[in-house]
Amino acid sequence: MVRALAPLVLAVAVVACSDRDALEFGAFETRKTDAGVTVRTERKTASRVIDQAGKCSSAEQGRIDREAVRVGKAIDRAVVVLTVPPLGKETLEHFGWAINGQRRDGGTVMLMVRPDERTVRVDSGGSVTPEQAAQVAAAMQPALRQDNVASAVQAGLAMLEKVVGAKAG
Repeated sequence: MVRALAPLVLAVAVVACSDRDALEFGAFETRKTDAGVTVRTERKTASRVIDQAGKCSSAEQGRIDREAVRVGKAIDRAVVVLTVPPLGKETLEHFGWAINGQRRDGGTVMLMVRPDERTVRVDSGGSVTPEQAAQVAAAMQPALRQDNVASAVQAGLAMLEKVVGAKAG
């Protein structure tokens, strides 16, 4: 029997080929068993949504996935949405650094949301400026305050398209 004693969840964007529409993502979860053995599992997905916080329904994840693909095409970057479960003392910024160190491509924008603290991080390898990331986070706050993560993500994606699309176009 495996029980979570402080699961660490990482999402890694891996380019399967040169086509941005053919990305494959893996969600890794590390847990300790009752015997103290560390077990790492991976779940591969082509979805642009990795809802580790469990805050979005299947229908909401489908809508967000389609929107992430559409926005990604508009800004010429792959877009991945990750909801992060409670991290204890770990910050979203540190978590983002851990993910960024595992990435194998420079063209992915990761929109990370930590619903328990209502925090947002946009990690892009430099394609999104700090000012643009702040605008995305600000657009998400009203829905996050209402604990509506799906609406917050959709607002964030719309703002991402607006601020980055204007620069790209």
